Amino acid sequence: MKIIAKTLLCCAAAAAVAGISFAQDNEGRHYEVSFSNELSTDCVTSVKAKDAGYEKDTGSAFAGFVEKAEAEFKSEKLDLGGSIEYTFSPVKGPEEILKDEDVDGYNFELSDYSYYIEFRPVQRVTLGWHDDVRTPGAYLPVWDDDLTLGNMTTEDGLAIIVRPVDGMRLCFGMDQSKFGLKDDDDDDNGDETKAKPIINFGADYNYNNLVHAGFAVKNVAASSAYNEDEEAWEERQLGIGVFAKVTPVEGLELYLGYSHNDYDGIGFGLVDPLGVFTLQGQNVATLGATYEAGNLSLGFDAAFNFNGADDNDDDGLSQFAENDGNRYDTYFGLNVGYQIMDNLSAGITVLCAIDRDSNDDKFEDKADAYFAFAPEVAYSINDNNEFTVGFNYEMAGSDYSAFSIPVKWTYSF
Repeated sequence: MKIIAKTLLCCAAAAAVAGISFAQDNEGRHYEVSFSNELSTDCVTSVKAKDAGYEKDTGSAFAGFVEKAEAEFKSEKLDLGGSIEYTFSPVKGPEEILKDEDVDGYNFELSDYSYYIEFRPVQRVTLGWHDDVRTPGAYLPVWDDDLTLGNMTTEDGLAIIVRPVDGMRLCFGMDQSKFGLKDDDDDDNGDETKAKPIINFGADYNYNNLVHAGFAVKNVAASSAYNEDEEAWEERQLGIGVFAKVTPVEGLELYLGYSHNDYDGIGFGLVDPLGVFTLQGQNVATLGATYEAGNLSLGFDAAFNFNGADDNDDDGLSQFAENDGNRYDTYFGLNVGYQIMDNLSAGITVLCAIDRDSNDDKFEDKADAYFAFAPEVAYSINDNNEFTVGFNYEMAGSDYSAFSIPVKWTYSF
């Protein structure tokens, strides 16, 4: 019921925002409205996983469809936005085919949703709900996402942002529903676990748009987090992130970062139907760069796990231990894009990763080296509609490979 209620809330917010966009600009109101809808499919997902403990070595399946809608409203005092994602896919995917499971049918489900509200009662103070505020240096341009420890507030509770001087943000966040603390009489499934707010804070400073440096501290009071995939509570420790974004010359941006106890890590797998390609560590350094010159654009990023808790199974650190297979130690990403014409562009992304400690236990040959590439072409019919088609291929060691054919249509205004 909670998910249904939140879905209805997101739908209502999106509908309201879309309605506002047609309400009247002519009255001189100062607000911005945006909306986007993306329908995508990977067409077919095919995987070879020899000697991985499955009944079969290969499997291919229809990838299904993903429908995602986003809406956002921004004004002088109030910002709000939301997104909803639904997935239609066969029950028997590549992994079920490898396991030779006798299942049939299709799933149509709410696969993701989010929303935020941000209110500015006075000029330098902002109050937010589900309002994550990320320091720019935590962004990895090829991975195309922000590291979790770059969030200076919260994704799931109250946020307060204070701007004491121009360029500076002091942030405070309190998570409410994702985290909890187990009582001594809790059962193994954590059914009696009671929610406990967790405090996060951070700050960053932007100097003339040349250097943007910040830090975030999460889970100040060590507690547990609920793992939805495992349906269990996991101990978590204090997390710290320090990041910087530097713009030395026009067109060039550099990203630097350090994360301590980032439990989400980087899921770099390009196809990854088995969900095994990640980089996690007790200590991770990251860097990235983007460069634009005319019609050419370049992106690069990397992550390095070092001095990790390879042999430490203490509470809150076992997720980084060596016996957690498929935790790679080094990741590199590169993409190249070129605007061929005003409405036509092309690009390619290349990824590689290395598992230095050979702790991958999913495949018999250890799959110490991972490699992937993805060419892509995008065509814009007009300012509102764009079609994209590509090809994703990845391999790890001699026993694993997978590919998919992503196609998407995006409508936005």
